[in-house]
Amino acid sequence: MIGLSARTALGNAFAGVQVAFADGLHVGDVLVVDGEWGRVEEVKLTNVVIRLWDERMLILPTTYFTERPFQNWTRNESRVIGKVQIHVDHTADLNDLRREARRLVESSPLWDRDQWVLQMVDSTPQTVVLQVQASAADGASAWDLRCDLREGLICYLRDHHPQWLPRTRSQYQP
Repeated sequence: MIGLSARTALGNAFAGVQVAFADGLHVGDVLVVDGEWGRVEEVKLTNVVIRLWDERMLILPTTYFTERPFQNWTRNESRVIGKVQIHVDHTADLNDLRREARRLVESSPLWDRDQWVLQMVDSTPQTVVLQVQASAADGASAWDLRCDLREGLICYLRDHHPQWLPRTRSQYQP
């Protein structure tokens, strides 16, 4: 039992040295780990403390970062590109939706004024999948911008073009 504990402690310490020298994460970086995003608060020899978006603290052994993939949204800069996907009916006018997406993005104080785009990224027999990408200054702003864009586009569809919302078809009608 003591041997196993010593092996685990030494493994964590060695991983801490690897994390420090690999330069993969720093205090203040925004990470996505197992679908959760947050900001690195502490990097210790044996663990990394991440404050999640909802203020919970995630404490992971440093071995996590040497054994599993993670996303570092701020490795080189804090700017983040957020993306929102929505499904619409095949009859939706993409130019109209692009104009509305542009209006929503440009009117948002969360957009960093760098880049945005609306593209059709997929299609299914029932819908087409539209993706809006917009840049923000940091991960928290990108999250809020994504939520605002999703809500704005769904409200626009519901209020102005409900026929473009996905629907179930039982047979073809020209």
